[in-house]
Amino acid sequence: MGYVENFLYMMFFDPTDDDFEIPPIFVEIMEKIFILHADCEQGPSTTAVRMAGSSYANPFAAISAGIASLWGNQHGGAAEECLAMFSKIGKLENIP
Repeated sequence: MGYVENFLYMMFFDPTDDDFEIPPIFVEIMEKIFILHADCEQGPSTTAVRMAGSSYANPFAAISAGIASLWGNQHGGAAEECLAMFSKIGKLENIP
């Protein structure tokens, strides 16, 4: 398995399902999302989670801090813009 397929397998594997497999479209989508996020530096939401977590706050509280920071108008939204760009491009043949 590749990196993304293995990641999804570890996240969703069901030991009671003998026919379990990750649908290839899920792997393709997650590969694109991972590429988008690989380029992101430590943004406000990541900083909020790390700062709250460093105080030994409950993990749910720390993650909530990160989610709350997404409401701020300075967070960006670059990932959403990239997904819209991918949708507009459509397929490899449309890239010069």
